[in-house]
Amino acid sequence: IKDPTQNITWVSPQGGEGPIYQGM
Repeated sequence: IKDPTQNITWVSPQGGEGPIYQGM
């Protein structure tokens, strides 16, 4: 899933709850 800004990629890490922002 890509953010409308096309700058942030939502990924689900193993053992993690909720999406994280990769690129900040």
